[in-house]
Amino acid sequence: MKLQQTPISAAIYFSTAARQVISSIAARASATPCVALVDSFSDDAYARSSLKLVGQGEQLVVAVCEAALAGLELVDLRKEPHPAPHPRTGAVDMIAFMPLSEADASSLRVDLERCERLAVRTGQAIGAAGCPVLLFGPNKGRSLLESRRGTSFFRSVKAGSHAAPSLQLPADFGPSQPSESSGISIVGRLCKLSPVQGGRQRIARGVWGAGDGATARGWYN
Repeated sequence: MKLQQTPISAAIYFSTAARQVISSIAARASATPCVALVDSFSDDAYARSSLKLVGQGEQLVVAVCEAALAGLELVDLRKEPHPAPHPRTGAVDMIAFMPLSEADASSLRVDLERCERLAVRTGQAIGAAGCPVLLFGPNKGRSLLESRRGTSFFRSVKAGSHAAPSLQLPADFGPSQPSESSGISIVGRLCKLSPVQGGRQRIARGVWGAGDGATARGWYN
């Protein structure tokens, strides 16, 4: 099957390693038609987990928002270790969209613009759920690192620091200050993530052939 558009990957990071919680979040996300859950990882030592989804436009946004809203419901930062074993800003800590392509970044301008639009739509949904959102990416004029510096991300690992997340930059969406349970979500686009050899063919079979949601692994370097 010939792909009409470059597949988009979304990496979602949660500030918990609770397997049951992450399984519940993954189930909600992977129920979206034509979106594949390609990886799920939890690290007990860092109290951190990630999901990686692959899909297109509207359906990918639906799946990512399902995961993010489930994360806001199920992850409570007040119940996670403090100081944080890994820097964090929120229950749904970071979401990054990126083209899944072997092409040079210079030839992915249209796809990178799509990723930024998907990030904005996702940020709007998270903000509407009551969680402050900071965007990052060229259109915002701010990198992921700069966004994190505008929060308590790096201070969260320090003994004696305040346990509640804090926000020093104006939120792009949502309330101006975070709750102690949900914190802040940082959403944007990164440059790209290349699939392993033959990955595009597997994506074609997995994503475009997955009418009821798909789970596949091994598409990432």
